[in-house]
Amino acid sequence: MIPERFRGVWQRVSLSVDGGAWCEPAQVVWVQTGAIFGDIRLPFDGRSDEHPEMSFAGTLTWSDPCLTWVHKLDLFDDGGSDDTVDTASVSWHGDELVCSGQFPRESSTVPYTEVWRRLAGSHEPALSLVRADGHGVLVQVGDHAVTIADDRLRGGDYRACYRSRTAGGWAVALSIGARPDSLPAPPDVSDQCEAMVLDGRRWHVLERSSSPARTPAEPASSGRPPAGRTPSPITSSERPAGRPSSEPVPARRTSSEQPAGERVSSRRSLASAQP
Repeated sequence: MIPERFRGVWQRVSLSVDGGAWCEPAQVVWVQTGAIFGDIRLPFDGRSDEHPEMSFAGTLTWSDPCLTWVHKLDLFDDGGSDDTVDTASVSWHGDELVCSGQFPRESSTVPYTEVWRRLAGSHEPALSLVRADGHGVLVQVGDHAVTIADDRLRGGDYRACYRSRTAGGWAVALSIGARPDSLPAPPDVSDQCEAMVLDGRRWHVLERSSSPARTPAEPASSGRPPAGRTPSPITSSERPAGRPSSEPVPARRTSSEQPAGERVSSRRSLASAQP
């Protein structure tokens, strides 16, 4: 299990690549339980040349001062024996989480820094489900959830969606692939058990916690902190105010196109992952 301070739902609010200007070209949501994570990233309209669609899920470990993400499912990887591994050093600016690392590009690596802000409604209950074949994951924390299913090895598609819980139930806000509504939403607490059938497939519980019912939070939008909390921002010289502070995520954004991009590595089934 990772430290409590990293668990929850995070929205990226700024990005700098290779020492460049701070900006936010995409809507990015990362859901982290104590066992596994789910991540979905869609570029804002007109900015796909700056940021491809991305999605992945897997395990996270902490060794001060670094977090390491192991991708068991990844939109850019369609099978194989190796897992994609990302490592970033972390620091805090008030309540904002700052992650600095490198990603491969051709024969070199490129440094990046991401700034993340915790979303309201991102505490308990927490739920981590893994599909029995290891190629599906559902992670929920509070009023937010990411579901990912990779059926490409069986001739199917890679699908991912981020949902937020409203007064009317779970609603898809971001998605990759066709038929995002067909991906399982978090089951009601009364319907949860150690093994269950969702969307015609068998799923197993890796982690489950509960808390009293409460008013649903708003979905990811401006990345603002929980009500009543004002994080200490990075100074303007470090991170100028950017687009994500004022541009909300549309009520629903979808895409059925898989982005073209370089292949970093392939991955094993999530069934082999250990929280």
